[in-house]
Amino acid sequence: RVHGEASRESTRHAAAVMSAMTVSDTENGKDTTDDRFRTLHLLFTLGATPLTPIKGSRFYDICRVLLLLGSYLTPPLMIMGALHNLDDIPFIMEVARPLIAIFSVLWMHFFIRYKMQGVRDLLNIAKTFTWSDTPSSNRRTNAGLISRVQRLALRTHITVAVSHTSYLILRIVTKSNNTLFFNTWVPFDGESNVAYVLILIIQAFASWVYILMLVGPLSLYSALVAACCTQLEKIQIGLLNVRQGEEDSAWAMKSRLAECVKHHQKVFRFMVIMEDTFYVVLLGPFLSMAAGLCFTTYTIITMAGNYAEIIQVFLVVFAMMAELLIFCWLGNELTEQSGQVRKAAWSSNWVGAGVSLQRSLSIVMTVSKDFTLTAGKIIPVSRRTMLLVLNETYTYFMFLLNFVNKSSGDK
Repeated sequence: RVHGEASRESTRHAAAVMSAMTVSDTENGKDTTDDRFRTLHLLFTLGATPLTPIKGSRFYDICRVLLLLGSYLTPPLMIMGALHNLDDIPFIMEVARPLIAIFSVLWMHFFIRYKMQGVRDLLNIAKTFTWSDTPSSNRRTNAGLISRVQRLALRTHITVAVSHTSYLILRIVTKSNNTLFFNTWVPFDGESNVAYVLILIIQAFASWVYILMLVGPLSLYSALVAACCTQLEKIQIGLLNVRQGEEDSAWAMKSRLAECVKHHQKVFRFMVIMEDTFYVVLLGPFLSMAAGLCFTTYTIITMAGNYAEIIQVFLVVFAMMAELLIFCWLGNELTEQSGQVRKAAWSSNWVGAGVSLQRSLSIVMTVSKDFTLTAGKIIPVSRRTMLLVLNETYTYFMFLLNFVNKSSGDK
């Protein structure tokens, strides 16, 4: 009786969810499935890493090479600048803070390019999913998250790009010293007007690409996880509705269950490809996260009154925390949704059904296991990992602070 009441409650919940999912993929007679990831394509195209090959555009190819060359040459020049100023501790700290964030961004960008075929396979599979009954306009759903994160990423990029441009114009108009975005070594006289303008242009475009390299992979990861979670929710609803009433025939129930199994196989293949694509992409940020946050937050106590550097610190910390939060929170959501499939099979109205259907549901519950994304096949991407990273950051920070205070006391 208890199980029957739970099954009826689950069925009513499924019916309520299904009644809320009324948004169609057709809008004014036009199929909008291909538009679901349009902003992602735009962000990666602007970031010199198109998700789909662009043929016949020589101008774009030249721009892409120049942008990537400037982006990947800037960190070595920053390191050389630090080596040329080893006696200037504030200079080295000012170089190290953005360099840690740039390392994380370039790591993600490089391995996304390396795993681009996997990214394209994921987008192609996502287009084959059924979206006709998913509430893409509802912000509280995973389906609504797909479009929302892309809009947020685009607005973030525009906001930061405008801020950089305004800052650049202001520094040029006021003829202020040290107007470069990054402290770097240059192999020629940087005091001349031509050399200064050239360096400034290169670093401005590098900064722009770094922003795209940050918001692009984060929005791609978020959209793909949200798409996968949406399909897992549809599977759960399908399992809850395998047996809709006592009058259902055995053939109808087996047909619904077969559709759920086929759908689950496609989603499981999607998750496997996502793990194979992102496990190396996520490794770099997780390796540098604790040390980077510790070092960056520690430098706050050494820059009293220097508001420009404080702003830089908060920007770097914001970028790292955004990476950690998005990766771990959404990775944990994917694990929870994959585990809910087993609970949905158990909560379906199987009491009184045929032995064959009960055996099939038992098999579904057996093979449906929690799926966990990993960083480097060793670090689980979950909220627990996020708390561990923050705890390690606090531990390193206190150790460094105590060590410096003890050294100062001894002196």
